[in-house]
Amino acid sequence: MIPYEHAMLTLWFSFGLVGLARRFPRELGATVGFVAMLLFFQLAAERAGKLLYKATSAMGIDASQDLVCWVFYTAVILAVVGIVYVGETLTFAGEWPPDRLSGAIIDATIGWVNGWLVIGTWWYFGNKLNYPQQALGMYTPPLSSFGQRLVAITPLAIIPEDYALWIIAGALLLLLFLKFGR
Repeated sequence: MIPYEHAMLTLWFSFGLVGLARRFPRELGATVGFVAMLLFFQLAAERAGKLLYKATSAMGIDASQDLVCWVFYTAVILAVVGIVYVGETLTFAGEWPPDRLSGAIIDATIGWVNGWLVIGTWWYFGNKLNYPQQALGMYTPPLSSFGQRLVAITPLAIIPEDYALWIIAGALLLLLFLKFGR
């Protein structure tokens, strides 16, 4: 089995390729969707996960609350990624630099930021819930020290919890202002 952090890094870096293919104006539009996802997680996800666990328990589904919450977080993340990348999203104005290398670096960087938001958030919740996907055979402990350092720099891990709602809402407003505030 490949180490968990290698799988996460592979997924994260794949967003750089997506950024190269979509270019930065469309990738910044995707960033708006991913920051909105973080805002949803701050506002309602914990309560929604607990309600979903109660519902699954009432239906007789035998799963831990942490696993049900992890599946919920995963489903929300996958839904947002699908909506943002398949559906119509915001496109920012902008011109690529005259040389292709600079443009490619900008495109890939925005893609990697989006990957950090998506994969980092998914990893954060897996870590916070003590990797309940172990029950599905998707993780075998322990996480390496390198993996522990990486999970410590995921988006929700670095944002101070007391100010997370304000910081995420502010980031979303800033992105929307950059798009519409001309």
